[in-house]
Amino acid sequence: MVKTLQCPACGAPLEYDEENERDTMRCPFCNSTVMLPARTRPEARQQHLHISFRRPRMGVSKGSPAAVLVILAVVLLVGGGIVFVIVGLIGRAASDVTRSVVGTNTRTTLNPPSPAPPRPPEPQPFFGKEGVGAGHFKDARSIAVDAAGNICVG
Repeated sequence: MVKTLQCPACGAPLEYDEENERDTMRCPFCNSTVMLPARTRPEARQQHLHISFRRPRMGVSKGSPAAVLVILAVVLLVGGGIVFVIVGLIGRAASDVTRSVVGTNTRTTLNPPSPAPPRPPEPQPFFGKEGVGAGHFKDARSIAVDAAGNICVG
């Protein structure tokens, strides 16, 4: 069944079919999108949620062989990490005692620092004069440098 409603933007009459499954339509006069009345849309279904405040059961219970294995693995990993750190500290302390610095610095004697790179030449702020002829520029519109380093002005 065809029904009529007014466009909320421009007030023009809009005709729509109630049996159509669309939720919106365009106004042919002002090109705005218009929501069709809610009774033509299907009803939203209710969703049911079940909320529980009980603690979830774990796969391992107290005293089971699996729990003992898990605890044993954790203890071994933590204990092994502590032993690893202690052995590393003892080894570092022992290597620091056996080292001694004697003589000159080997880095500067075997590989002396390189000299500073040469500085680029300072640019000249001006060249040529205003006018017409060789070395004179009047209304320069383009500048280029060739492979030999010559400056060409056009």
